[in-house]
Amino acid sequence: MRIGLLGEEFFVTDPMNGYPPGTPDLPLQYSLFGRLHRLFSALFFLGLPGACFVFARLFAKWSERRWSIYSPVTGIAFLVMFIVTSRGFAQVEGLADYAGLFQRITLTIG
Repeated sequence: MRIGLLGEEFFVTDPMNGYPPGTPDLPLQYSLFGRLHRLFSALFFLGLPGACFVFARLFAKWSERRWSIYSPVTGIAFLVMFIVTSRGFAQVEGLADYAGLFQRITLTIG
């Protein structure tokens, strides 16, 4: 998970969704750094919910009931918001204008 976080910070994403102004909604072609950013971010975004489910089992073993409920709920909420964010960045109508907001919510949950 750390490798994913470090890698996505090192490789800059491609401009998209009209940011900066004048940029098309979707990149016409992804750059090498854009592709690497997406690859490393996938490692992070899949590793974080996985860690939540591992911790849920650990907390259940330790009889920490509240944490054993909180952890998988967080993992599921993160996955749901990740899917919504991905659909927004894919320019799905009704979600595209809020993709950046959904991304921030997803990261806040994480």
